[in-house]
Amino acid sequence: MAGDHGIVALVRFLEHKFMDDLPEMKGDKNFIVDHFTSISVIAKLTGTDFEGAVKKFHRVLDEHFSDEDEIVMPYDSEFYCVEKW
Repeated sequence: MAGDHGIVALVRFLEHKFMDDLPEMKGDKNFIVDHFTSISVIAKLTGTDFEGAVKKFHRVLDEHFSDEDEIVMPYDSEFYCVEKW
């Protein structure tokens, strides 16, 4: 199995929760790109790799949104609580 390093963790499922009523993220294309490139794997890139990723992100958004559009992204969060055996 990919990523398997011979470590087996046994856990017991305790609870699954949905977080309701979380605020939506709103902003223009630059806000969205700045947000996701600062918290995702893109943030780990450097130099031309980072710049290329940002350009691709902008290309995708440009296909769907104008510069004046406010982009609204609702949050859906789930939590899985487990207990290590």
